[in-house]
Amino acid sequence: MSPPPPAGHTAALTRAALLKAAKRQFAANGYAPTGLRDIAAAAGVNVALVNRYFGSKDELFRQAVSEQFSVAAFLGGERADLGFRLAATVLSKTEESSDLDPLLALLRSVTGEPATSLLRTSLDQQFVAPLAEWLGGPQAQTRAGLVVAHLMGLAMTRFVIQSPALTHDPELVLTLSARHLQALIDD
Repeated sequence: MSPPPPAGHTAALTRAALLKAAKRQFAANGYAPTGLRDIAAAAGVNVALVNRYFGSKDELFRQAVSEQFSVAAFLGGERADLGFRLAATVLSKTEESSDLDPLLALLRSVTGEPATSLLRTSLDQQFVAPLAEWLGGPQAQTRAGLVVAHLMGLAMTRFVIQSPALTHDPELVLTLSARHLQALIDD
């Protein structure tokens, strides 16, 4: 039997604190190095509460990270500037905002299972498939996959690898990335 939440904490507050701590830990360290004890300590709760509210580290990771991906918010605007909006969103991330960033958590976690499987499933269901449907036309699935590949590569190279090639001229990087993304969208 799991221990009750700490005094003064409701189940909802405890669960929210665990999710917030998990997002920070996974974004900073990735899946494998992040321990449940670290997450529980950061949330100020007993580690047994992770299993009580999430059942496992895998499920906590899935809820903290992979459910955050959705292309829906981008599809409401004009088709002609979708490439720019997508590139600008990835490139506007900063180290200050990265501690809760699900994209960075996934990028830092893709070295093994279950993170790779969760990433694949999440991106396919919440980004590639809806984008392909919205794009329509020839090779929509492949084009949507290439949009995701460009965005993931851009984020990985800029924020995880921290290549100076993508930081010395942010406007040029945004312009070129937006142009390439838009070509895939318009094809």
